[in-house]
Amino acid sequence: MKKFLILILFFFSVLIVTAQSSVNAAFHSCEATVICAFPQLLTGTNISPSDLQNIITQARNDGIILANGTVNNREALAERVLIVLRRTEIIFNFGSESAGRGTLIGYIFEMSGNNSESHYILAGTNRMPLFNPCNISSRIISFQEVYVNAR
Repeated sequence: MKKFLILILFFFSVLIVTAQSSVNAAFHSCEATVICAFPQLLTGTNISPSDLQNIITQARNDGIILANGTVNNREALAERVLIVLRRTEIIFNFGSESAGRGTLIGYIFEMSGNNSESHYILAGTNRMPLFNPCNISSRIISFQEVYVNAR
């Protein structure tokens, strides 16, 4: 029942939460935007563009986001968004289900982008796109599962 409620909350949140794609192009990658969107969608709450910019800037300074825009610790980036949302009871696992038997809430699709760069989109459990921050359509290279657990 708990997993079902989490999934219902996540999908209803998609209808409520407006992603900040105009902020995306200004200072960070679509991968970071997708990672930051998961906590917002799950909780049904947006963070402000300035909070998002502060999270991204600090994550770059701390090496969570590399200079080329690649996120090398997706869980840490999602956790920073959750802290701003004051939701510390939630744990995200990107790519693997944790020992606590997390609930699958969606996927991150990696797509081939322009100039051989990767592009990322957020998809639901049915693998249908929910958020495409740069509005690019291309071939899917790989995908990663996204799970959520409670602390």
